[in-house]
Amino acid sequence: MKQSQLGVLREDPQDDMRLLLENYTAAALASALREREDTLQHCANLLANNQLEELSKILHPYQSSLIMERRHTEEDSLDFRNGFDTHNIELLRKGLNRMPRRVSTAHSKRAGVVLPLCNVDGVPCILFEKRSRHLRAHPDEVRH
Repeated sequence: MKQSQLGVLREDPQDDMRLLLENYTAAALASALREREDTLQHCANLLANNQLEELSKILHPYQSSLIMERRHTEEDSLDFRNGFDTHNIELLRKGLNRMPRRVSTAHSKRAGVVLPLCNVDGVPCILFEKRSRHLRAHPDEVRH
């Protein structure tokens, strides 16, 4: 196998490693590594049991021509023409999980954020609320 075919995201393995380290969290990389190991163990068992047809089905997507084709397709791009759908929300979730978390100081608690996504007449929207101007704390403030 040529060195240029080893990359997951890019052809060049060094560029590939840089992209993986800069854009994915340790948890996301560990999960991907675990899935890859499970797949390799499954393939080894199929080979040991001479189940070559089943092994071929699993390994088929890893052919270099199909890898190159996937690198150049736009199937994992967000398309909001029909509002938020399950596919778009899943792509958003995966993208947010891959974002690097740089922590410069230790924190005793982790924070969470809820972003309410909704469709209004087929248009993707973020739900906001406006606090009453009669409140003592943060009057008239817009929150999501």
